[in-house]
Amino acid sequence: MLNFLKIIDPSVNELGSENGVISVHATNDLIDKYKIQATGLPTHYIDSDTHLLEYPDKVVDIEEYLNSVPFKKLSQANILIIKNLTINDNRLGIFDTNIYNENRLGESSLASKSAKKGDSITPSIKSTIESLLKSSDLVKLYSDQDMSYLREFFTFQSLNVLSSIFLRQKEASLIKFSEGVTYTKVGYLWKVEKEIRMVKALIAKALNEFFEPMLTEVSVKPNLATFRPFMSKFLRRLESNATLSYVELTTLLRLTDDRFTSMLNSDITILPFENGYVRLADKTFANYDESQYISFTFPFRFTYTEDVEEVEQIMCKMFLNEEERIFVYKLMATFLDNSLPNDRLIVFLGSGSNGKSLLMRLLSLVFGRFSTSLASNFFTYEEKSIGWPNPVLRDLRYQKLAFLSEPTGKSLRSEVVKRLCGNDEMTTRSLYSNDIIRFKIRTKFVIAMNTLPSFTTCDEALLRRLLIISFNTKFTSKPKHPKERQIDEGLVEKIENNPTLYNQFVNLLLRYYTGESIGSLEVPTSFACSVNDIRELEDGFKTYLRSKLSYNENFIITYTSILEGFFVNEPCPDPKTRIYKNYLKKLNEYIHELNSRLELTDGRRIRFGPHRKDGKVIRGIRGLDFLLE
Repeated sequence: MLNFLKIIDPSVNELGSENGVISVHATNDLIDKYKIQATGLPTHYIDSDTHLLEYPDKVVDIEEYLNSVPFKKLSQANILIIKNLTINDNRLGIFDTNIYNENRLGESSLASKSAKKGDSITPSIKSTIESLLKSSDLVKLYSDQDMSYLREFFTFQSLNVLSSIFLRQKEASLIKFSEGVTYTKVGYLWKVEKEIRMVKALIAKALNEFFEPMLTEVSVKPNLATFRPFMSKFLRRLESNATLSYVELTTLLRLTDDRFTSMLNSDITILPFENGYVRLADKTFANYDESQYISFTFPFRFTYTEDVEEVEQIMCKMFLNEEERIFVYKLMATFLDNSLPNDRLIVFLGSGSNGKSLLMRLLSLVFGRFSTSLASNFFTYEEKSIGWPNPVLRDLRYQKLAFLSEPTGKSLRSEVVKRLCGNDEMTTRSLYSNDIIRFKIRTKFVIAMNTLPSFTTCDEALLRRLLIISFNTKFTSKPKHPKERQIDEGLVEKIENNPTLYNQFVNLLLRYYTGESIGSLEVPTSFACSVNDIRELEDGFKTYLRSKLSYNENFIITYTSILEGFFVNEPCPDPKTRIYKNYLKKLNEYIHELNSRLELTDGRRIRFGPHRKDGKVIRGIRGLDFLLE
C-alpha cells in the first residue's frame, strides 16, 4: 500500500498550489523517466503541457484527482496520496495544497478531510484569521458590509465571496455579459472582449484596491507584524491566474444581462463620432453620457463647418448635371439615418474610369464600421439560404451601408432583392448557435455595375425597388468630349486617411438631410430612364426572343439581324453604347437558358462565334433561327 509519491527531476525548482490545485514546473520528459523507473506507481505530474497520465489539461484540482484512473488503481481511496506528495524531497503539506477551497468540493475537499484527521495546521490558520479580523485597526478601514465580506471570505475560503466583493467595486460597471459575449467599456465604447484579458485586469485591479488597506495596515503597524507571513502568502494566491480565472467566470455569470445586446447601438437617431454625437432630429452636437450604449463610431472627430469645397469639387466632376448632383447629395444623406427604410436597391451604373468606385471608396472611409463590403453573389444565392445560419446577414443589423461588386455572369435573384430591399423582418442566427435574431434590415445596398442589371424575373414590384445612378462622366488623360474630364491621378491617395475631408463630407450630407426616405425623393428623369430601359429590356426584348426565335442546330443568324427584328420602326443601338451591351447580355442569358432547358451539350449547343457556311466564315449564332410567321 503506497501512501506517497516521490518524483525526482533536477529541473524542478519551483512548486506551489493555487485554489486547491498542486502545480509543479518540470521538464516534459519527466513522465517518461518516471514510467521506466517505477511503472507500477500512480503518477500525479504537472508541468506546462501535461500531467496525470490520463488527463491533457493544464491543471488538476483535488476533486478531479479523486476521480482519476491512477487514484482508482489504489487499493483504497486515501487522501494521503496528495497530503504526502514529495517532489525533489520537498514535501507539500496540507496548507500548501489547500490555501483556498472552492465551495463545490464540499465534504470531499481536502480541508474537510484534514480537519477530520485532526490536522494541526488548519486550526492555527483559523486562529490567525480570527485575530486579524478582530483588529481594531482593520475595522476602521472598511465599512460594515465590506467587513462582512472579509469575515465570510477568510472563514469559508470561498472564491464566490471574491466575486461579490468585486461586484461592489466601480470596475464592475465596466463589464457586461450578454448572449454569450463579454463586453468591456473603454472610454465611451463597449468593446467585445475576445480573449477576456481586460476582464481579468479589471478584477485584479479592483481586488488589489479592496485588500490594499488591509495589506498596508499589516505591513506598517508593529502590533500586526505577526500577520505579515500570512498576508504575504495570501497576496500571492490572490494574484494567481487560477484565482482570477475562477472569479472571472463567476462574475460573468452574475453579470449576465441579455437585454444589453438589444440596447447596444440601438439608438439609430444619433451619429456617433470619436468626440461625441450628432442628433439627427435637430442636427445638434452633444458629448457622451451614460445613456449611450455604443460599440463603434464614425472614424473621425466631428466639427461643424461651412467649408465643404473639397468634397464639392470631387462631386462636381463626377456629376456635371446640377440636378443629378443634388439628388445624389439627398440620396447619400439618407444613408445617415438607419430609421429610414431601405426600400431601394441602389445601382451605381457606368463603364470604367467614371468615378463610381471612387465614390464607393469615399463612402466606405467616411462611414467606417457603419459600412461593409459583401460578396458579389449576395443577391444571386438561393433564397432558402436566408433564415439559415448566416453571420453576414446577422452583422447587417447595425450597418448603414453595404457595397457589392457586379456578379459575374449571373442574374440577380428577384425574390432575394425584394426581400432584402422591402423592409421585411429578417430571421437568422449565427453559425453553431441556436440563438435566433429577428430584426428589420435598414442597411442601404449599393451595387456597382458596368451594364444594367438583369434579374431572374422582372415585375413592377421589383422595378419599384430599383434606383439607377448613372455615372456619365469619363475621366481620361486627354479629354476631348463634353462629358470627359481630366483624370486626377492622385485623387485616390488624397481621400485615404483624410479626416478633414470626411468631416466635410458629413457636414455636406447633414445640409441635405431632411428625414425623407429614398422613396420620397424625386428622381431626375435621366436616372428614371435607366429603370425604363430595364423594363423594356426585361419585358419587350425577352418576350421578343421567346416568341420569334427557335432552336435549329445547323442554322446561323447574326446578332444584328436579331436586333433589327426587334427595332422594326427605329434605328438599332450603336454597338459602342451601353444599351447595346445590355441587349447583348440579355441575348446571352436567353441562349444559356435555352441550352439548359433543351439539355443541349457539346456540338449541339447554341453558341456565339465564327462559323463556316457555304465556304465563308460568318460571325454569328449557330443553333438559332427565326420562327416562320
